[in-house]
Amino acid sequence: MTMIDLVIADAEADGLLDTVTRVHCVVAKDYKTGEIHRFWGESLKTEFPKFAKRVKKWVFHNGLGYDIPLLKQVLNVDIPYKNCIDSLVLSRMGDADRRAPF
Repeated sequence: MTMIDLVIADAEADGLLDTVTRVHCVVAKDYKTGEIHRFWGESLKTEFPKFAKRVKKWVFHNGLGYDIPLLKQVLNVDIPYKNCIDSLVLSRMGDADRRAPF
């Protein structure tokens, strides 16, 4: 099994964690090769779990608060939090004094 060092990924679903029933798609771009991996429909259940096991590090925007729990809750795909770089967290750390937009 060939491992993938780093992917930039996003998941789209039909709701927030307290109401979600379905993941529409997951897209992940291999940072090193530029290859884009797309999963939707049946491939979310058959191919995505195999793909996820090959990835060493994930970059998500709000991955810690949404994408990782979503994938566990709906698809039973377990991505360890320690394997996630969350750009939302990094953004907040980069300008910690900025006011929230709400």
